[in-house]
Amino acid sequence: MAKSEFSHRLREGGRTMDELNAEDHDSIRRAGQELHRQGWRTVFTLDEMMRKWTWFVGAVERGYTDNVFEYINDNMCRDWIEKAWPLLTERVRTAHQLELETLDTRFRAATREDVDNALQIRGFSGYWWQRRLPLRRIGEFARGVGDPTD
Repeated sequence: MAKSEFSHRLREGGRTMDELNAEDHDSIRRAGQELHRQGWRTVFTLDEMMRKWTWFVGAVERGYTDNVFEYINDNMCRDWIEKAWPLLTERVRTAHQLELETLDTRFRAATREDVDNALQIRGFSGYWWQRRLPLRRIGEFARGVGDPTD
């Protein structure tokens, strides 16, 4: 497994990714393979998707600028994490729990419920993050959700 900046950061419980054993790393690999079998385009790793979620939360905090389709697509990295979570060992979940909770809290703070269905999401799984609209909407995204101003 490729190391990342997350691998070296101290996790909840004082555990780092470096302290995980072969069973833990196998659970990450198996989760990626299982989700790929379920239709995800490639075998992603947990670190890849945590980096994507971190990037996306930051983009939303700064003001999301891409189009609505890309927003929905970018947001799906959190779906992958949610679907992978029960397939991971307890040690892996514990190692990432605080980081995930922190990112989720930041995302909630940078968004509001899409009560007017500006995202026009239909037929999605209903995860809470899919029904959140960024507070700061800029450019193409703002126009796509009917914001009169950037």
